[in-house]
Amino acid sequence: MVNIPDDMSQEKALKSIRILWGAMLMGQLIFLGVVLALSWSSEPAEFEEVKSLYMIAVVFALVSVPISSFIRMQMYKKNWVNNSVTPQGYVQGTLVSLAVIEAASFFSLVVVLIHSHIGPTLALPVALIGVFVMNYPNGKPMQPTNPDFINNQPPDLLKK
Repeated sequence: MVNIPDDMSQEKALKSIRILWGAMLMGQLIFLGVVLALSWSSEPAEFEEVKSLYMIAVVFALVSVPISSFIRMQMYKKNWVNNSVTPQGYVQGTLVSLAVIEAASFFSLVVVLIHSHIGPTLALPVALIGVFVMNYPNGKPMQPTNPDFINNQPPDLLKK
């Protein structure tokens, strides 16, 4: 696991995870460019040859997004202090969540690379990269006075 200092500030945590998010996104986009370049210059394989791998990639994509969110929330819950997530917990949870989505994206890109055909199989990695982009780290879980969180609680929790 990544060694995160205990005294990390919110600003440093947010800056660190945004840098990692950008690097991970660049890796996916560069690999997408490589896949597109190689697919244009090679003979496409029959879809039947990659059909089982594509089905695995679809299942991996459909499972990875909710599982990554669940794992992130469990890590946030473990690091919940004073109505907010600690910076260490925020970095750990966000990093694991992003890594799971990135893994699904890379796997689907490998399937497109094996297929060597730019077509419907390209929709899955593009969608996963879009999900990755939508998970941009905004730092809201680290804010102790989050009115959206407080106002959306059941009434019995507000009395405590």
